[in-house]
Amino acid sequence: MADTGTVTYGEYCSGNPKLGHLLCRTINWNSDPSGDCIKANIGRLQGTVERVNFRPSLTSGGQPTDSYDITLIDQFGFDVLDGAGTNLSNSASTHFHIPNRHYDFYHWDPSDGDVLVRSGRGILHTICVTNPAATAGTFTVFDSLTGSSGDTVITEIYVCSDTTYFVPSTLTLDIEFETGLFLNADYNIDGGDIVVTYGHDIVKQWIGPMDLTVSNAGETSKGYIDIFFRK
Repeated sequence: MADTGTVTYGEYCSGNPKLGHLLCRTINWNSDPSGDCIKANIGRLQGTVERVNFRPSLTSGGQPTDSYDITLIDQFGFDVLDGAGTNLSNSASTHFHIPNRHYDFYHWDPSDGDVLVRSGRGILHTICVTNPAATAGTFTVFDSLTGSSGDTVITEIYVCSDTTYFVPSTLTLDIEFETGLFLNADYNIDGGDIVVTYGHDIVKQWIGPMDLTVSNAGETSKGYIDIFFRK
């Protein structure tokens, strides 16, 4: 379907300039009777995006089709919304708060051997031992890609094998690693269930033009998008 419709936008700011302006770019989009897909450049956006609001028109004849989609594509082809603009409600406003950090989980049985959980920088958040080991022992967490001798040790954890008194335990660390997150089981430990929670900071700063695409919204539909960001 052809890219049709119109897009207009304006911007305002508030706050103390010494503390950093909070800016809001409000985008008004309208599809025309010949199609329901809009693609338009919304200008250069420079700053750290904190929140995005989606506001569908509720007026008769302008309300989008339910589960419509919106993307904001930067100059490198990535969706700034990371998919949060899909399947939007046509009857209520929704908002998307861009988090500072993304967390992942890794389940590990030490008897499966050593493992590289993540390469590159990140945050080791928690280590949870959810089941005792068949044979008690320790495992070592390295800031490394290989867990070799001489690499930086983040922590060492002892896992017991006593099922009578064992209870799941969680250790909160919040320690940064630079090279990678590597789990190394020693020769004694056998079995057990380890859950590692780790994260990485999300880059939220964009410098450059943005392309807005609205699709599956229906003909003659309209709505608004508010992008809140700081310079």
